[in-house]
Amino acid sequence: MIKQSLIERKAIHANLLYKNLLNNKLSIAFAESISGGSLMAEIVKIKGASKVLKGGIVCYQPESKLHLLDIRPDLLKHISFESQEMSSIMVRNLRQQLSADVHVAITGLADDGASESTKKPVGSIFLSILYKGKLHELETTLKGNRSEILAECAIYTFRALNRILFYSAIPQAEKADEFALQN
Repeated sequence: MIKQSLIERKAIHANLLYKNLLNNKLSIAFAESISGGSLMAEIVKIKGASKVLKGGIVCYQPESKLHLLDIRPDLLKHISFESQEMSSIMVRNLRQQLSADVHVAITGLADDGASESTKKPVGSIFLSILYKGKLHELETTLKGNRSEILAECAIYTFRALNRILFYSAIPQAEKADEFALQN
């Protein structure tokens, strides 16, 4: 079996998310830091993307998080820009900026030079998904160079969205097959 490239895997998972959103008549909005708009860009590549994608905010630099997502500067005394706490604040504030059924915020470390540490190494990803009033907080550490981490970050996000939004709706007998298809 030929191993799929990261680009192919990213496209497959984005397409699956698009189809699931479309079939369930759901819209989505993003606040992207580490991914720099690549999540939205992957969705936009799909014909009919405007049927599900409401829009998003790319807030790569710290000051853009403060201004575009209206994050209070006093919070920065207690939390890092690259943390689960920041991702959760980003997703809540995104909801105030854009109306959608699903809100997604992601931050993390693709390279050294930020807030990395032994507990938070390069490759740390902090993802928050707000859906039906419930906040889902996910965290992982990805391996690889900068390009690999960013591609895996998108795959991780699309897979997480598909699992959270649609996995629970699949009858138990079909879950194993569906999960196998997503790997």
